[in-house]
Amino acid sequence: MKVARALAWLRYALPVFLALTGLVALGFLPRRLDPALTALTQWEFRLTDLDAPLEPTEGARQASYLPLELPSYPPGEGHLLWLRTRLPQTLPPDATLALDAVLGPFEAYVGAQRVLSYPEPLGLTAPPPVGLPWQLIPLPPGSGGQRLTLRVRVDYRPMGLKGTPLLGSRAALLQWALERDLPRLVVALVAPLLGLLSLMAFGDRRSWRLPVSFFGWTVACGVYITHYAHITDLLFPAPLLSFWAWALALPTASLSGVLFLEALFAARPSQPLRWALRVNVVFFVLYVAALSASAALSRVPGSAPSSLVVFAYALNTARLVLLASALLALVELTRRALQGDADARLYLTAYVILLALLLRDLLAAFGTAQLAHRSQLHVGLMVCLIAMALLLQRRHLALHTRALALEREAADRVHEKVLLLRDLHDGIGAHTSNMMMLAQIGVVKPERARAALETIAELSSKSLAELRAFVRTQRDEEPGWEQHAAELRQLGASLVEAHGRRFEMQVELRTDERPSPLVGLHLLRIFNEGLTNALKCETGSFLRVVLQVTPEHLLLRMENDGQRLDGAPRGVGAGRGLENLKARATELGGTLGVWLGDTSCLELRVPLTAAAGAASAP
Repeated sequence: MKVARALAWLRYALPVFLALTGLVALGFLPRRLDPALTALTQWEFRLTDLDAPLEPTEGARQASYLPLELPSYPPGEGHLLWLRTRLPQTLPPDATLALDAVLGPFEAYVGAQRVLSYPEPLGLTAPPPVGLPWQLIPLPPGSGGQRLTLRVRVDYRPMGLKGTPLLGSRAALLQWALERDLPRLVVALVAPLLGLLSLMAFGDRRSWRLPVSFFGWTVACGVYITHYAHITDLLFPAPLLSFWAWALALPTASLSGVLFLEALFAARPSQPLRWALRVNVVFFVLYVAALSASAALSRVPGSAPSSLVVFAYALNTARLVLLASALLALVELTRRALQGDADARLYLTAYVILLALLLRDLLAAFGTAQLAHRSQLHVGLMVCLIAMALLLQRRHLALHTRALALEREAADRVHEKVLLLRDLHDGIGAHTSNMMMLAQIGVVKPERARAALETIAELSSKSLAELRAFVRTQRDEEPGWEQHAAELRQLGASLVEAHGRRFEMQVELRTDERPSPLVGLHLLRIFNEGLTNALKCETGSFLRVVLQVTPEHLLLRMENDGQRLDGAPRGVGAGRGLENLKARATELGGTLGVWLGDTSCLELRVPLTAAAGAASAP
């Protein structure tokens, strides 16, 4: 058994491992770039104070520079980062320099000519933060062979440039950006739509956590992808808004992801997930407060350094919380997948693909992998979104099936109540009318009063039994077969043994299903009628009862001996109520037989599937 389980797990894990390895390897493949574009990888850098002047000429004495190969971040301390490189001798018409993102306010120079200051018009004196848009820097005619210099204010670490600068015509850069970002924008639009559909599909308030957490996760993913899409910076130039939305998307993704997992496995709750959810909720509140404080401080003159410190601590802590939550989710999914949870295996497969592509981006951020524009994180997010949507669909179908079952059960209960009320009216109404007429006879004819009182006592006993059986059907939870058998045994033993006779009852229960109220009520009434008829045999010595219940059928057999001294019909099947008992059996879809010989025998057989159908029939 252990070997088979290990092989089954290996068949599941091996394809996932191969996919994971292949996706990570993408980060180390040689880069392929459009021939119309040139990647500027060889740079020089130095760090100075903010008031260091720009070298006016090539021949002037210049401070020492250190080599830097992009993509990477320069080391060292300083307030102003200088980056320079030599432009190619031959430039295309409409030559433009594209920077993935510059980490701070900056100025760009070709020779001694400033070609861009961001943000305009403050440039290096702008208060932080300034956003991280895609920068397109037009180069003036005659820039070929000249030195390109960037002066970047160092607000926080890491500093410098993200990715690798690209040089080409503006049209070629826009075409490259469109081809790069179109799949990302599709994912960024589809993700929130899927989340919105999940909110509309779930109508059960008790299961709100799954659709709400999925919606929060999809919105956070959409914001994250949009922030890194270059085309959006051209279509909707709002870098500061995009930056703050990105900053809020990180803890939102962490909180929503943990909430989704905690709600997904709520049937088998996990204490680590509960603690992670609490930590994420508390941190989210503190994080929003910290961002608000940072934004307020950035508007106060002279408080920019404090604003940056608050923001940096909040953002780095958010990254740590996100990383810890991702690792905890990976451990929890792996544990449940090993236990054979189908939902966990589906989610884990998509989750490791997402983590693999995220790892590739982290390698690119530290300069180990190739160009950042080759990121395929949106593919991992889409795979994860599809997996989560499938899990939501499974939960939705389960809720829908449960709702239909509850609706059918409610309709069955209503129909049963109607039948029970009708039966109660017919039974107790008839008994009460008979008792009233007998009482009137006793008053008018005193010589018949004793017989009338005896009959009234018998009818009262039957009426009480009717009421007791009906009240039992009003319980919220129908008793099981064990309780029904115990009640029949107690009732039969108390009455039969009170008459000095032996009571025997054999019970065989082979089902966990509960009987419907209608089946339980008819069983009790048939048993009571048979018991009453058996006790009318004055010379009887025993009453034997067999109760057998399986998922398919119900069997009740009652047998007694003895004779009635008045010569009337004898035994469990005697009396004028026989036709009524047969009618009850027919109403349940069963049969009732009576045999007379040395002993009297009554046998009730009911197919329980037919009884269920009879109870729900209109």
